[in-house]
Amino acid sequence: MRLIIDPDVFVESFGCDSCSAALNELNMHFETHCFYWDDEEILEAEYRRIFNDHYGEQEEHPAILLLQYLLEDSSQSQENMLPIDNMYRTKITSMPHSEAVEPEMLGMLFLAQDLGLQLMLIGHHSGLKARYRVLHSEQDFRLISKDIPWLDVLWAAQSQLLIPNSTSQSINDHHPKTKEFELQTALWLQTQYPDLKCIIPPPKGSIGEQIDVYGYRNMPNGEVALVGECKLRGPGNENLKPIEAGEIQQLRRKLIAAQLYEETRSGQIPDGIFVTNAAQIDEPALELLMQEEIFRIIVINMKLQKKWETKQDWRILEQHQLYPQTTDETPCHE
Repeated sequence: MRLIIDPDVFVESFGCDSCSAALNELNMHFETHCFYWDDEEILEAEYRRIFNDHYGEQEEHPAILLLQYLLEDSSQSQENMLPIDNMYRTKITSMPHSEAVEPEMLGMLFLAQDLGLQLMLIGHHSGLKARYRVLHSEQDFRLISKDIPWLDVLWAAQSQLLIPNSTSQSINDHHPKTKEFELQTALWLQTQYPDLKCIIPPPKGSIGEQIDVYGYRNMPNGEVALVGECKLRGPGNENLKPIEAGEIQQLRRKLIAAQLYEETRSGQIPDGIFVTNAAQIDEPALELLMQEEIFRIIVINMKLQKKWETKQDWRILEQHQLYPQTTDETPCHE
């Protein structure tokens, strides 16, 4: 993952188990993540202050360990600094209740469309130490998402054990058969499209993201990677929970990571496929798909066998392409 971490996540982690767990997960896989801060060193100054305030009291705390990694890694201070869009920073600063650091973080994101960055925030105004964030307001979150369609937020306080949730709670519909759905999808795609060979299980660690489906297509110009994101809706939610913008953002983030992974292998830009049993795409997600200029992405609806949730041996029956709307239902448009 490529992350910008709100300094308040470190502060809150000393009293919030979920925030501490989120930072602990980053520590465990530090080498697979890239951490970014601003070229004005505003975030770095806050990181150093937090580290100096708490070092010596809790040297083994996940926040102290991660801050030490960040502040001692000289490559972070050189290669991972991003500029701030001053006009957008001013816009955020002028919003009601805006507090320090958030305008800078959003000003960085405004200029970072193609980096696949995620912003880690606490997720709720949980205590006196936590500053209010404009993104805590659902209305303001929607407004900012129009300016930054690639906005992808991790809410550290909503972490479950080690893994933080993404953008909205409703995105993470972890049905017990999710892993089965991912495997069934890979096998189905290979059966339907002979030019596709999936890696089962998908590669781990080397790409730096949790990949659901990963494979290669034999194209006239060489092998092209296919990155698949699978979202399984529970029974009854297929028509109630449309595909959300945050879910498309997840796939796009993984495509960016795969693009970097494939640079030394094939040099080809990977294709993306979003597979789900959800029946519809909501408007913000559709807008995000229509705005995409780098990656070829299609969205596939899978019809599952009746009572699949209770069967040990169940299967995918058929597929329908939701986006783009075309009669050419191939894994990705050429």
